[in-house]
Amino acid sequence: MRQIRKIKPIIKISQSRRCFNIRELYSIILLGLIVTIGFYLRANHLTQSPPGFYIDEASIGYNAYSILKTGRDEHGVKFPLFFQAFGDYKNPVYIYSLVPLVKMFDLEIATVRLNSAIWGTLGILAMFWMAWEFSKNKVVSLLAAAILAVTPWHLHYSRLGFEAISFPTLLTTAISAFMGWKRTKNNLMGMIACLSLTLAFFSYSTARLWLPLVAGFFVWLYWKQSNNLKHFWPLAAAVLMIGGLLIYGRHSTPDGLTARLNQISIWSDHPGYLEIGHRFWNTFWQHWTIRFLFLSGDPNLRHSSQVNSELLLSLGAISFLGAGIIWNNFKSRQAWKLVLLMIGLFPLAASLTKTDPIATRTLQAVPFFSLAGAVGIRWMGQKLWKSRRFFTAWLIILALTVSLEFGSYYYDLINRYPVRAWNWFDGDVSGLISEEKTVLPDQIHQIYIQGLFFMKADPVKWQTSKQAPFIIKKTDIND
Repeated sequence: MRQIRKIKPIIKISQSRRCFNIRELYSIILLGLIVTIGFYLRANHLTQSPPGFYIDEASIGYNAYSILKTGRDEHGVKFPLFFQAFGDYKNPVYIYSLVPLVKMFDLEIATVRLNSAIWGTLGILAMFWMAWEFSKNKVVSLLAAAILAVTPWHLHYSRLGFEAISFPTLLTTAISAFMGWKRTKNNLMGMIACLSLTLAFFSYSTARLWLPLVAGFFVWLYWKQSNNLKHFWPLAAAVLMIGGLLIYGRHSTPDGLTARLNQISIWSDHPGYLEIGHRFWNTFWQHWTIRFLFLSGDPNLRHSSQVNSELLLSLGAISFLGAGIIWNNFKSRQAWKLVLLMIGLFPLAASLTKTDPIATRTLQAVPFFSLAGAVGIRWMGQKLWKSRRFFTAWLIILALTVSLEFGSYYYDLINRYPVRAWNWFDGDVSGLISEEKTVLPDQIHQIYIQGLFFMKADPVKWQTSKQAPFIIKKTDIND
C-alpha cells in the first residue's frame, strides 16, 4: 500500500507535464500557422501589387547589387554606412540584408520586395515575443501576432521594397530581448538587445528619435531596482557600437545622418516658433483622425491602398479598449507604460516633418496597437466566458467581421489597387527597357536608376565612367 501511495503523486506530475507539453505544442503549431499565413499574405503576387517599380526600390536594389559585385555603392564608396541617392541618404540595414537575396535570386523586382516580406514576417515572430514579455500569456501573445499579421498598415509595407519595414521588427526585438535580459540576466538576451538596438538605429530615420526615448524609459523603469550602470550594459554597449559606426561613416558619408531631416523638418525654412508649434500640432492630430487610422489611411497611394487602412475598423474599438485596460494596470506592471507611450505619441517623429499624415514615419506604432488589441480581446473573452452562449456569439461575430473586412481589403490590394497606383510606381518604365530598346524618357524623375536596375548595368563601368547600356533623351513615355 505504501508503494502505491508513493506512485500516485508521480503519476499526477507526469500527467501535468503531459498536459503542459500538449499546450506548448498547440501554441507552437498556432504560431507557426500564423507566421505561415502572414508570410503568404506578404509574398503573394509581389510583382503585381504594388504595380511597377518605384525609383526608391530600384535604388535600394541596384545598390545591393553593386555591393555584391564590387563592395561599393553606385557612387563608388566602399561599404558605406549610408547610401547616397537623389540628394538624400538611405539607411544601410535593408540594403545590406538584401545582398544575400540578390546573390541567391538575382536582381529582380520580386527579390527586392521579398526582403520586405521576410522582414515583415520576422516582425510577426518579434510581436509574439514582445507580447509574451509584457503579458506572460500565450493567448495574448498569439492574438497580438495574428492581429499584426493582418493589419493593413504593416502588411502594405511588407510588400514594398522600402527600408521602413525593418524598423518595427528590430525595435520589438530589442524591447523583447532587453526585458528578457532584465528578467533572466541571460547574457545572450543582452547581446541580442544590444545588436537589435544598434541595427534599429540604422534601419530607418525615425529610429533616431524613438530609440533614445525607449532606452530612457527602461533606465527610468529599472533604475530604482538596480541603480548601477553595469546592469544596463546592453544599452551602453549599443551606444558605443552606434558611436563607432557613426565615426566610421563620417568619412564616407558625413551628411548621411542628418541630410533628410534638414530637408523636410518643420523648421527647415526658419519659421517663427509659433509657426513651428502650429505645424507640429496640426500634423500630430491629423494622424489621430478616423480617416487616417481606419478609413483611407495615408493620402499617398504608394504608402496605402486607401481601403480599410491603416488599422482594421473591426479591431479599432477593441484596441482602444485594450489601451484602457493597460492604463488601469499601471500599478501592477509598470512596463506597460511603454505600450501607452508608443501608442499615445506615435505621430511624434512624423510631426517634426513637413508632411500630411504619413504611414511610413509612424510604422513603429503598429506592434503596440496590435498588443493593445490582443489585450482587449482577451479581456472581453474573460468577461463573456461565464455565459458560454454570449462568448460563442461574440467570438463568431468578431471573427466574421474581421474576416470580411480583411478579405475586402486584401482582394482590393491584389486586384484593384494595382490599377489605381500604376503611375505612382512608374508602372510604364519596365516595359520600355529591353536589350533592343535603350532610350529612356527624361520625364520620369531619376529614371537612370531604373535603367541601371532593369538592365543590370555593370557597377564597375557605372562607378568609374558612368557608362550605362541606355541613353536618356527628351521623349514622351508613350512614344
